[in-house]
Amino acid sequence: TFAELLAVHVGDRDEFDAWLADSEFDDAAVTQIGSDNVDNVVWHPIPFADAVIAATYQEEPDAAASTLRRNAFGRVYREEFYESGR
Repeated sequence: TFAELLAVHVGDRDEFDAWLADSEFDDAAVTQIGSDNVDNVVWHPIPFADAVIAATYQEEPDAAASTLRRNAFGRVYREEFYESGR
């Protein structure tokens, strides 16, 4: 599916924070799925929506990435596809 093709960044919390600081996004643009009390993050920036969807995980990056992709599609891309008629 489209969602499973989305590019995802994988890193620890410090890497995500550094990426966010250097990006065009601010904290308000981030929707985080999961707990603040784990070490790792996967994230997907969506520039046209001024959004970043992030999911935290402890030991399963593939599962977190799949969850992230489905959420990004459901929260942002689905509406874009329906509005554009694609």
